[in-house]
Amino acid sequence: ESLRRAFGLDVNGSDWLDIDRYSPEDYNNYGGINMFSANELFNSGNQIVSYFGYDHTGEKKNIAGYECEKVNVTVTDMETDESESAVAYVSTAINSGADINFQQFPKLNGYPMRIEQKQDIDGTEVTIIIEATEVLPSKKIKQVDFLMPADAQDIKTNPELMKMLGMGGDDEDED
Repeated sequence: ESLRRAFGLDVNGSDWLDIDRYSPEDYNNYGGINMFSANELFNSGNQIVSYFGYDHTGEKKNIAGYECEKVNVTVTDMETDESESAVAYVSTAINSGADINFQQFPKLNGYPMRIEQKQDIDGTEVTIIIEATEVLPSKKIKQVDFLMPADAQDIKTNPELMKMLGMGGDDEDED
């Protein structure tokens, strides 16, 4: 609610708020971390507001037969102002847009074919590298492939499955 209000949007509206389009300065200008409640920020121990900066260097590298561009990635935790960096080599031949919301790199333009990230493991800095070695094209998936089958059942009609997924199920309500 505070975020929507800060950016001039209807707090009860249904319009999309693309939080990745704003810079850390934008958030700081509207109150920074104080815009959020403790519960919103805690988010089960996960960062809730991070800024992802992408610096497309123009440097090219061939990975698994695809031309990839080096992108320096900076992730800033808006609560602590701490930053982490990584290097990603992305191919726009596999994914040319930023619509795929990779959890690790949201709104990154292109598909990451190589990721290099430094981490501290027991006091020793190591570089972890994940790189594609082969890409096997598959058939194109059509939107119709995602339609519900005619015999699909609503999960709410299966109490056992709901219970397994932690969604209630056949347990009696507790008072």
